[in-house]
Amino acid sequence: MLKKMSMYQIATLICALVVLICASLSFAYPNDNQRFTMLNQLFLGLMLLFSGISELKAKRMFAAIANFGVSLFIIFVMLYTL
Repeated sequence: MLKKMSMYQIATLICALVVLICASLSFAYPNDNQRFTMLNQLFLGLMLLFSGISELKAKRMFAAIANFGVSLFIIFVMLYTL
């Protein structure tokens, strides 16, 4: 399965797993919510950035632009709330 995937798709998968782990830990430990929220936003933004790059390589422009826009917004919000 991993042999057929490009580098950006593997990075997207890794970021998605980190987002799932951070979200689960955020529910398990509600007192440390700020740290998990920042990590969750960072890796969600990176996941959409890598997904946008792989969509761009596949010549799907609308999906790529949408992924880039949402990714930049999420990363901007994360940096603004630091």
